[in-house]
Amino acid sequence: MRWLNQVRYFLAVLVAVSGCANDTAFVSQSLTEFFVQDFNPPHLDVLWIVDDRSPMTTNQVKLVDNAKAFFQRISAVSSDYRMAFITMDMDFHPAKLQPLANPTILTPGIGTQAQRLQTFGNIMSQIINLNTSAFNKGLSASLQALSTTFVPRPNVPVVLVYLSYSDDSSQLPAGESNAVSYFKNQLLAKVGGREDLLRVYAINYVDLPSGVSANTLASLPYRCAQPYQNAIDGSSYEARYFNLASTLSGASADLCSQSALSQGFGEAIDLSGLRLKELPRRFQLKTQTPARNLTVVVQKAGQTLAIPWVLDEITHEVVFDYAPAEGSTIQVTYGT
Repeated sequence: MRWLNQVRYFLAVLVAVSGCANDTAFVSQSLTEFFVQDFNPPHLDVLWIVDDRSPMTTNQVKLVDNAKAFFQRISAVSSDYRMAFITMDMDFHPAKLQPLANPTILTPGIGTQAQRLQTFGNIMSQIINLNTSAFNKGLSASLQALSTTFVPRPNVPVVLVYLSYSDDSSQLPAGESNAVSYFKNQLLAKVGGREDLLRVYAINYVDLPSGVSANTLASLPYRCAQPYQNAIDGSSYEARYFNLASTLSGASADLCSQSALSQGFGEAIDLSGLRLKELPRRFQLKTQTPARNLTVVVQKAGQTLAIPWVLDEITHEVVFDYAPAEGSTIQVTYGT
């Protein structure tokens, strides 16, 4: 009997120990994960649409110098860009990348900054020639290029730079009467309909100063390409490029700066807002088991940011109502 009682005692102890070991498998363990929100290196696809008709040669040196200044500013704020060139000619070389003999897309990986600048200037100088159409159809040319020769990268902002001395004469489909509205919608469709991914800059003639009459010697400093009989000085001028830039929150600049103290278009164009990368607001947890007792803390520069969030239990992601600020730290603590 004594022997039997000892066996029962040891069995009871064994069961107790086994039960304790089993319980430890269900003790909640606290895990903490840290995320650092992306910084916002600008990614840009830049397309220059250049009027290459003969009057542009009158101002060629200054035009190229200003374009190079603009290029330097864009390349300084963008760590990942593609930059290409087409003309406003839709008759002989529609939407063809320039130069025709060696179509080029400039990227930060091509040579040094000085070499890229030199290449840019060479391309701009070669574009202006006499082997072109008499008609300016820059809006049609840019739309076709974004469909064929310079297709935008997904979710990357597109910058269109229209450089001319005259108005656009692109034809509209039957039933369309507003060129700016039509081409705005068509161009937006190439970036998924997102206005934050499309920016338009227009460099062109501007209105003459008060007291200066068109087609006179006094007007010549303000008409640095074609001197006389310009569309802007007539009654049917639509200002399509300027209006497109305005409706898409872009910017415009004068092709002809007059004072030695005034800025050329290469410096005058506002580049703010080009940093358009969309920051993430979903952050994947490592665990694939249901998370319990989540706490989420977002901090930047020692300040706690109150951003509403939810847990997506299907994808195991913390999802913020809006993206935390770039460079902020996200601390997620939870039990499993």
